Amino acid sequence: MITIQPDTKISAIIKANVHAIEAIASINPHFNKLRNPILRKILASRVTVSEAAKIGKCSIECFAEKLRPLGFDLQCGEACPLHDEQTAGRALPFDIVLDVRDDLAKGDDPFNKIMGALAEINKGNTLLLVNSFVPFPLIRILERKNYTIQVLHPADDIVHTYIQKPVTTVETLERPDAEHPGFEALMVEYAGKMTVTDVRAMPMPQPMLHILEQLETLHSDKALFVYHKKVPMFLLPELKERGYLYAIKEDAGTILMLIYRKKHEAA
Repeated sequence: MITIQPDTKISAIIKANVHAIEAIASINPHFNKLRNPILRKILASRVTVSEAAKIGKCSIECFAEKLRPLGFDLQCGEACPLHDEQTAGRALPFDIVLDVRDDLAKGDDPFNKIMGALAEINKGNTLLLVNSFVPFPLIRILERKNYTIQVLHPADDIVHTYIQKPVTTVETLERPDAEHPGFEALMVEYAGKMTVTDVRAMPMPQPMLHILEQLETLHSDKALFVYHKKVPMFLLPELKERGYLYAIKEDAGTILMLIYRKKHEAA
């Protein structure tokens, strides 16, 4: 038996047994996206079992029932309720609405637009974010800032994320320096030890997915050099969570990123 827990990523389950794709897809139509290789890479690598249960409006135990015949043992004790309190699909109250589907269709990163809208609303008010997929990177960022998040699925390709601004004052989201003080020194150090990739022409959210995929096979003593059209704000917390450091420099309107594991003293 393969032991999994509520915080196990769906990608880890699929890697252990590819038949888990069909098993999970049978739980709820929302999971049909796992049958699409591109969407599977986007979703499975950052969604846990407990998060997927909320997306699928089911209990974690439902996942356990589907996965046990494939050799998985879900261990979570009291963390596996028989019924999920988030299963109700009724709309929730909100103060303003922001639809970013057109931005994503154009390949634009809506991060600054979302953060701008949240900065303008009053404390305690709620922003309804309309999207085509669950914005897990954004959710992780905002939850660390004490925002309250609820996600509903009014239709198969529409996701409503309700973001309530905390009443208490929170810190401003940390943004990277436009030009890292050690960028040039790092370029010299990793000369001949870099994998180069260009994501400027990729539509959202493929740049983030592609970069994370490249890092999965990157040797620990090498760096990933990225050509990007914007500073990828959704990606930065993911890099930190996975133990990566990065240096950023703007050059003639292009964002240059160097992503690496080794810690360096600031120049």
